Amino acid sequence: MLELADQLGLSLEQRQHVQNLFETMKDEAVPLGEKLIEQETALDREFADQSISRSSLARLTAQIAETQGRLRTVHLKYHLTTAEILT
Repeated sequence: MLELADQLGLSLEQRQHVQNLFETMKDEAVPLGEKLIEQETALDREFADQSISRSSLARLTAQIAETQGRLRTVHLKYHLTTAEILT
């Protein structure tokens, strides 16, 4: 939205609000993204080490899915909030 601020005719106040939302979203999303990378790495490591079991596969993929869902929620809730500031 910030890239299209001129075309959208955003006011200075709207631009600042969107920038603040973006920064807040990043603060929430980056740690979740890092956690997701760690979880995917752990899963890959178990396969590479040939130490994966059915139970660890289920546990690790469930953890990954939960983190992916949390990350998606963070991202999309800011889309909703951003839409609310448009006139």
